[in-house]
Amino acid sequence: MSKRAPKLTRRLNPGAGPKYVKIYELLKYDIEQGRLPNARYLPPENRMAEEFGVSLGTVKKALAMLKAENYVQRRKGDGTWVSYTRASARDSRAIVVLMGDIAQSFHGEIYRGVQQVLSERGYKPILIDTRSSAERERECLVEYGPQVGGLLVVPADSNNNHAAYGSLLSDRTPFVFMDRFLRELNVDAVVADNVKGGYLATKHLLELGHRRIAVTGVRGSTSIMDRVEGYRSALAEFGVPFDEGLLSRAKETGYLAGYELAETAIAARPDVTAAFCLRDDAAWGCMQRLSELGVSVPGDVSLVGYDDNRDICDRLRPTLTTVRQPRAEVGSKAAEMLIARLERRTQDAPAVTKLPVEFVLRESTAKPRKSARKSARKRARGKHAPSR
Repeated sequence: MSKRAPKLTRRLNPGAGPKYVKIYELLKYDIEQGRLPNARYLPPENRMAEEFGVSLGTVKKALAMLKAENYVQRRKGDGTWVSYTRASARDSRAIVVLMGDIAQSFHGEIYRGVQQVLSERGYKPILIDTRSSAERERECLVEYGPQVGGLLVVPADSNNNHAAYGSLLSDRTPFVFMDRFLRELNVDAVVADNVKGGYLATKHLLELGHRRIAVTGVRGSTSIMDRVEGYRSALAEFGVPFDEGLLSRAKETGYLAGYELAETAIAARPDVTAAFCLRDDAAWGCMQRLSELGVSVPGDVSLVGYDDNRDICDRLRPTLTTVRQPRAEVGSKAAEMLIARLERRTQDAPAVTKLPVEFVLRESTAKPRKSARKSARKRARGKHAPSR
């Protein structure tokens, strides 16, 4: 084994996301491409911290992730070396975990649940960030499917990878969807009860007295569409007609979708007094634009989010009322289901398992004001205010 440590001349890409994740991805790519060959020692941790321009703790977190996936080995007093070899035959103990964006705390929590179960049972997780790209997802299914025991997948939006998943089924390679799934495939999936979550969020607003409730982020994933189904169910229960014009068809997701909702379905609709944002980051964007328009939350418009992303919910002012998902439990349950298939401890038909959600009341909702028409006129006048 060569102890000659290479000089790491590459620098981290700018942009959002934890630095330790960027270091992990960079080193993982170099290892897979052979730039850091098997048995090669990595530079000392303090030197890596200096070359990357980060703290020693950041480097340690990146190396811990690589070690958990068997890309490197570490021994106190001896350093860290590459231990990765691409399997020439199927490794039944290796499990590929395809995540949409591991820099997001939401996906990080799911992976935490996955990793805990797989590690306890002696399986080797191989974490891959697809960056929510359906094309990248398909490439990984084709490349890794024949080499591993199974896969755990958070499928990308606008997914048309049915043929690739069909090949896995033909090869008897088990896989389990997490957080969302493809309705056309009869396979195992573990998700939050998004229909119930959408229902609880909308019911809360209806009970406060709101009757015109805008909805943001309507796109194709099952998790999002199920929340809309819950929204419609609550409206029907309260005898409120469904209004297609209150559903945003934003091309963007997350923050930008919420920002657009404030323009297209709130400022433009004087009768709207509340909004159900199907993700917390969408609620953040919506709240930001409403503030720019001089519209108060919850005085003029009440907002409910979804996910209970604490990086967002607790920092917004007012704090965000939302629906909490069991993120780590989704990952751990999916891992348990996959292991049961691998070890042939179950012959049950594939099923979609829905885990319970929890409504979380904070400060962003209130009863509609009697002076709502006055604030509505203010919104209508301000709807053409300059966007950011």
